[in-house]
Amino acid sequence: MTHVKECSSRAMDAAGITSETAAHADRTMLEMTRAATEIGSIVNIIRLIASHSQMVAINAAIEAGKAGESGKGFIAVANEVRELAIRTEQATRKVSGMITHVQENAAEASRAIIEMTAIAKQIVAANQEIDQAVKTQDIALTRIDNATEEVHRETRILVEQAAGIGQATRQTA
Repeated sequence: MTHVKECSSRAMDAAGITSETAAHADRTMLEMTRAATEIGSIVNIIRLIASHSQMVAINAAIEAGKAGESGKGFIAVANEVRELAIRTEQATRKVSGMITHVQENAAEASRAIIEMTAIAKQIVAANQEIDQAVKTQDIALTRIDNATEEVHRETRILVEQAAGIGQATRQTA
């Protein structure tokens, strides 16, 4: 019985550690989700700036075109700014997609961790039931052992009494 208690205790400890580890991982995943959301907000700001930069570059190119020969250099600069804004917007779209992917994976991992935590709690509960059953069996075995000793003692007394009666019968006969 002691071995069963030890095994049950180790299993309960392992399940408890698993539950704690899963809870820590879940908190980490939630923190990652929050960070990804913050990054997403920053990416949206960058996307807005890129879009605005495109509009400014287009307007600057139009104004430079109106300036004629003296605005040609400025048109080249405005076009370059516009190209940079377009590439920035493309990059922010890609980053947004990656962030969404990270958030989806974090949510999936969080769900799995919650499920693992629930299973670990079930294991702990089952091990507690096993532990209680072992204690109950231990008590029952102790009672059986005590009753067996009592029966053995009573049997010895009966044997001694029977021997005494047998001896008394032989003496009176």
